[in-house]
Amino acid sequence: MKTTHFFLVTLLFFTNFIGYGQKPQSIKPFVIKGKISNTKESKFILFFRDKSTQYKDYTIEEINLDKEGSFRLETRKVDRPMMATLRQNDLSTNLYIAPGYELTFNADGKDYASFFKSKSLSGKGSQNSNYLFAWDVLQFNRRNDTPWFDLKEKQLLSFVKRDQAVRDSLFNASFRPGNTNDKWFSYFKNSTRLDNHFMKLYYLISYVNNDSSFTYQKSVSFVKDNYDRMVLENLYNDDYLVSENYISWLMGTYSSYLRTLDCRRVPNYCNEAKKEAQIIQQIATHYQGAIREIKLYTKLDQSIRYAGSIEELSRVKKEFVPYVSSLVSVKDREKIEQLLSTTALSLLKTEIGKPAPVFVIEDSVGNQYSLGNYKGKVVYLDLWASWCGPCRVETTHLKTIAKKYKHDDRVVFISIAVHDKVENWKRALRKDTPDWLQLFDQNGKVQNLYSASAIPKFILVDKQGNIVSFDAAKPSSGANLEAMINRELSK
Repeated sequence: MKTTHFFLVTLLFFTNFIGYGQKPQSIKPFVIKGKISNTKESKFILFFRDKSTQYKDYTIEEINLDKEGSFRLETRKVDRPMMATLRQNDLSTNLYIAPGYELTFNADGKDYASFFKSKSLSGKGSQNSNYLFAWDVLQFNRRNDTPWFDLKEKQLLSFVKRDQAVRDSLFNASFRPGNTNDKWFSYFKNSTRLDNHFMKLYYLISYVNNDSSFTYQKSVSFVKDNYDRMVLENLYNDDYLVSENYISWLMGTYSSYLRTLDCRRVPNYCNEAKKEAQIIQQIATHYQGAIREIKLYTKLDQSIRYAGSIEELSRVKKEFVPYVSSLVSVKDREKIEQLLSTTALSLLKTEIGKPAPVFVIEDSVGNQYSLGNYKGKVVYLDLWASWCGPCRVETTHLKTIAKKYKHDDRVVFISIAVHDKVENWKRALRKDTPDWLQLFDQNGKVQNLYSASAIPKFILVDKQGNIVSFDAAKPSSGANLEAMINRELSK
């Protein structure tokens, strides 16, 4: 089989490559410089997987921009070839980096469209990122197409076939022989090839997860009949860790696929209230090698960080303790235990019945507002961002709710933009036209006070300024939210 031969050759290549390493003192500095025009931001970040944590955490390099948007970063923390992400709020791009690379990146930071249309990369090592940039352009041009997960079964298989053909075409154009001056050329060529192959499997298992009409047998055969079985039987291979798509996309979803199979084989197993715990169980039970440690640790970490209340954190702790102890690394176990403690302390500040943390922030024209000014009123807080799709959907429903209480001065609705850019926030306000109080969390004050790790987030505060619910009903719940508000009004 041609594909099987490819994987065997690739594994031999990476087995030899991984055995080679540079001594720390011999690592050449990585340099990236350039300019992001039309932006009011003063900084952005470059982040990549941290080898010292076995790829579980990220190294984050903060890059300062001058008044013209120019920047320069030189670091020796880039100790190997890898994919990295350059991000400025909702603007981001992937690129390949390695020791000794000297890259120049330029882009128009006005908005998402301008950024993607204008971004360019040049300098030593830039050729290897040609594939990533070409793929970004293609994805941007496809943005109005029917999403692949909404396609019918035959359409999905046709899409996957076309997608692989396009990826192969871009790959062949981007990694033509002849770039012998770059010592990392072969590495990125092979890691990109792996990325492409694993995306095909990601599409297949994601489709199975989303299509509730699939039986257990069909869920299994759909994947096996359309993907290399030898790879499926050898999926937990440490040599695949050079593929970011393998770590992030495929193995981030494969545990959900395993849970889906169990749900369809034994319907009584499926319990939505315990979904996250069951996914972690799949990782702990089935995953092997380094990828087990990576995904088990990161899933535990995320579940703790995204706990919306002290009650939810207590449930997480009770369900996940056995899996924490199964982590091989003592350091990782200690980090999870420490995270549980710090998260609990943070959530206790926003516990039901306690005073809501007071903030003072501004609206779009610079007027200051304090939560403390609304004592005697029921306050509904909406934490959102312009780039957050679910948030914008909830804004539409919040319009309906706010309209019902428009003439009731006992209720105040306050929407606060977090994790956002001022320009994008103002543009969203012009488009969505909300007519209640809109504030901007300039320096992350509200985000930190209310532990807003995930948005949209809704908080209900009573007339005395105490928290009624740190995880209040969403506007889209309609009657449920109205009932919560009315209960507080009646007190």
